[in-house]
Amino acid sequence: MRRRTAAALGAGSLGVVAAIAKLLLGSVALVSLGLFTDTAQVQNGTFGTDTLDAPTSLNATGGATISLSWTATADTYASGHRVFRSTTTGGPYSQIAEVTPRTATTYIDSPSGGTYYYVVRAFYQNWESANSNEASATSTAPAGQRARTVEFFAGQYDGSATNQNQNAILSFSSPNTFTVNLPESSVDIKDAFVELQAQIGASTATTYAEAYIYFDACVPTCTPAPAAFLTTASLGTNSGEAQTVTLRAQVVSSDGASGEGNLTGYTGGSNLTAQVQYCFDTTAGGGCTGTTSAQIQAATAKLVVTYAYDENSATQANTVVYPLESTTAGDQGSKRAEQASCTVNTNCPLFSYNVQAPEISSQLSQWFDVGMSSEQATGTTTTDHQVTPQVDGNASGPVHYLEMALGGNGGLVTYRVDGLTGYANSTAQSLEIGTNTASTLMGGEANLTYTYLNSAATKTRTVVYPAGEVCTTGCTTKSALTGPTVYFAESGVSIQKAWFRVHSSHGASTTNGTLSLTTKVGANAETAQAGYALGAATQDVSDDGYFVHVIPSADYTELAAATASSGKAAQMTAQWSGTAGGAVSAELVVTYTYTGESGGYIVSHSLFAGQQATAGATSFSTASGAINTVLPETGGTTTIRGAHLLATAKDTSATAANTIGLNLATGSCTASATSTTNTDTEITRIRLWKAIASVVTSSDSQTYTACYDSGQASIHGGVLRYIYQRAP
Repeated sequence: MRRRTAAALGAGSLGVVAAIAKLLLGSVALVSLGLFTDTAQVQNGTFGTDTLDAPTSLNATGGATISLSWTATADTYASGHRVFRSTTTGGPYSQIAEVTPRTATTYIDSPSGGTYYYVVRAFYQNWESANSNEASATSTAPAGQRARTVEFFAGQYDGSATNQNQNAILSFSSPNTFTVNLPESSVDIKDAFVELQAQIGASTATTYAEAYIYFDACVPTCTPAPAAFLTTASLGTNSGEAQTVTLRAQVVSSDGASGEGNLTGYTGGSNLTAQVQYCFDTTAGGGCTGTTSAQIQAATAKLVVTYAYDENSATQANTVVYPLESTTAGDQGSKRAEQASCTVNTNCPLFSYNVQAPEISSQLSQWFDVGMSSEQATGTTTTDHQVTPQVDGNASGPVHYLEMALGGNGGLVTYRVDGLTGYANSTAQSLEIGTNTASTLMGGEANLTYTYLNSAATKTRTVVYPAGEVCTTGCTTKSALTGPTVYFAESGVSIQKAWFRVHSSHGASTTNGTLSLTTKVGANAETAQAGYALGAATQDVSDDGYFVHVIPSADYTELAAATASSGKAAQMTAQWSGTAGGAVSAELVVTYTYTGESGGYIVSHSLFAGQQATAGATSFSTASGAINTVLPETGGTTTIRGAHLLATAKDTSATAANTIGLNLATGSCTASATSTTNTDTEITRIRLWKAIASVVTSSDSQTYTACYDSGQASIHGGVLRYIYQRAP
């Protein structure tokens, strides 16, 4: 019987094949036909199949480039051959090239330095042959670099109604020290900063003249000796309501100065023992030696590290994030309705999560960011707000205290906690959040930093895209759809979760306001509005948190259809009703798995963008050129897909609703404080995301200046986030 190609089969022959297959296999016959790798002539009522022959005699020769040659498949109807590469013998392999026509049997690969393993497959339409023999060769080109940002939980002080002392250098109670491990080779830390959040001035009116952040890291076994990396000027005076402050200290910068927390000389592959300490001082120049008083109610910190490394490192690190999703019917992430006081294990809200990372080898750091707005009217309580977390009915974690006994406090507060009993990766679980007073916008995120093998067949990535300012202050008319265009250069993309981090504020309102959101992905329909209650009978004194709004999973297929060249818009709208609040800004977070990077990859970074150390003012700029972007990859092309600046500020002399503005520039920088946060006249924190994609270029080590303005004297700081696409 003579073998024929699929192209040679006439319509009648295909009809015979389909009819016979349908009789044999029933309704799935036409689908099953797709499994044939080659077809044969129908003759005398019979038919046969034949596999597409694999190419043979693959040979690889190393050097500055790697030259491949092989013997073509014997099947003359084949369209050509596909070339696959791995850094591990036996695979898994990723496709790197498609060579046509069939008679073309050579290919030159230009990878960075290292040993590579190759196979070749013949193909015709969507059919592929088996692998050829494997061939390996070593490239003598310089090792290629990549960059990534990872985060580490640095500690917390919580779990006790006993406050820590002001005017003293303080350590966290859980843990006192933490481990930093970047397992890659040729690690070069480009930027690292500590983000500290604390509640200070818990019981009396207090003026804070200075704040300090200390940091050190050393090779075990050792005892870190933290040195001061930040000394701020006055944080202002509180009036018996706790101030919640967010401060950042850069502990490694791109200038590579020696002694920067002993991180600058770290080249990866080993553990470091690190420690963060802090002090809030009531005397200018006092150096934390004044009269102690138990006024520091809670504190927590994380370390954010951006570094370059050898892209062929066998073991690598990664940080992924997943949203906490309220299980209350109709919720889409954080709780939409006000949560009344509750009892853990009885009637407190549950938040589902599943921190998927199928490639994980070992866990380096894990924690939850739990956020909410305390809703308590002035003078109606003598009890502090207490928040209690628990995983799946196991032992509760440390209680988080927010001062409310002296007067109405509240606002969006983030509580960072690790080490909860019963937590497990890649497992569907629930976090129960207990509260002893009414709260709104309850929710948050689960974070995981881990090591994995670079050879893993499936990997996970979390990226952050800018949305920026969605609507201005008091937008009682539905805003326009606003948001980024999402791209995926990887193959085999599967969206795990996608959500917006949303921030706004509601000032000193004593009546409810409702912030309603919608989302829209690509060509899919816009969702119905989902309303979030905010600001019932409270003084929002701490407006620096955010809440989570998850994009419906029905939109994930459309989002995953984004490619390296054809993106999908992921947008949202916002609208106030009832008592209107402040400006609304957001960023989009996407966590996804993928199976290959032959067509490129997407990566996002977070860099320190300044922290004001002088007295509160209405404007602040970083030193000229103080921010250096990190894009160390060579060869191929780099495309910026988005950038935004996060501004956080703290009033030092609040007398009215504050405003904030921010900007980024390669030269002189100016900003205009036009975004009203609508806060009250107490000392407060404010936050805003601003999209600035047009400013950031694809040049490595490009220098930038960040600038911040506010309507009232404030202590300013910020973080630069940008996302880019790499193509071979």
